[in-house]
Amino acid sequence: MTITPAVVGRDFKPRWIKWDEDSFQADRIVQRMTCVQRSFTRTLMVECYYNPLRPYLPNDDSQLWELADAENLEQWLENKDKVLRKFESQEAEDGTPLLSNKRVMEEWASLEASLAQKKNAAAASVASRRDRSRREK
Repeated sequence: MTITPAVVGRDFKPRWIKWDEDSFQADRIVQRMTCVQRSFTRTLMVECYYNPLRPYLPNDDSQLWELADAENLEQWLENKDKVLRKFESQEAEDGTPLLSNKRVMEEWASLEASLAQKKNAAAASVASRRDRSRREK
């Protein structure tokens, strides 16, 4: 899947994110991870919302180990195969390799829909006040 540049690097950062720990823990792939691998996975999922490529991650070990909060690159490399099972490879339109997580992408779409709804409601309110003001003149 190719990602258009407009989707990557958004200015929007959520003030909070919805997290369902029960669903995370119930995932069979997650259950078979070590505590370190679960921690890396959880941390990377949260990073999807706040790193510059949001809602994606860079598909680059030299960046992922730091984003995952690994102690060093070696620790990341020892654990990345199981962690990355929760992420899909993507490619930006410019060829930049990215990673996405299904649950994060679903939640991001919900956030975008909510933002669009609020923006439309605000625009309608402004238009309504403007019309009312014109009628009163």
